[in-house]
Amino acid sequence: MDEDLQSFDRATISTILLAVLFPFLLGKAFGFEPPWPDEPGYIAGFMNALVAFICFSNVARSQKALRKKQKIAVTLCLVLIVAYLAVTGLFVYEEPTTGSKIVSGFQCTDVALQIKNAGGFFEECPFVGSAVLESTGYRPELIWTAFSIRTVQIFLISIWVIFFLSVTYGCAVSYAFVRHREKRRHNK
Repeated sequence: MDEDLQSFDRATISTILLAVLFPFLLGKAFGFEPPWPDEPGYIAGFMNALVAFICFSNVARSQKALRKKQKIAVTLCLVLIVAYLAVTGLFVYEEPTTGSKIVSGFQCTDVALQIKNAGGFFEECPFVGSAVLESTGYRPELIWTAFSIRTVQIFLISIWVIFFLSVTYGCAVSYAFVRHREKRRHNK
């Protein structure tokens, strides 16, 4: 019994460490991280460790309940990845000279609206092209309000963090499912 508990503890700690490192690895290796704030992996890593710890301490008793939780986690991951890609596609631009990501907003400034009403460059405001952003020297605050830019930034980081939390939750539930099945076989 002690050996079984010790094995569980090592596996639990390993899974929690992997959950903490996963956002950093995916962000650095594939550039899959929001442009704001700097180093968002710290936020996701901390929250993943918390979720993994909670999952391991509150494991469901039946395989049916664990299977249902797995399906919820997978569905949530898929919905969030689609949402993140859609929001990124609509609101994130890349500055060609530096490669830095610039987050746009959804509400135009008064100046941009005046230019739009005069039939100028900003005709599709708030969904302007990169040429308009280039004409402002890649300064989004000249086109969109600070509130709308910050709202999009917060929305992007929220989707990103919740995605990693659901991945961690799904992994913890899957691990619990396998452990539960092994225990049932061992007890027979």
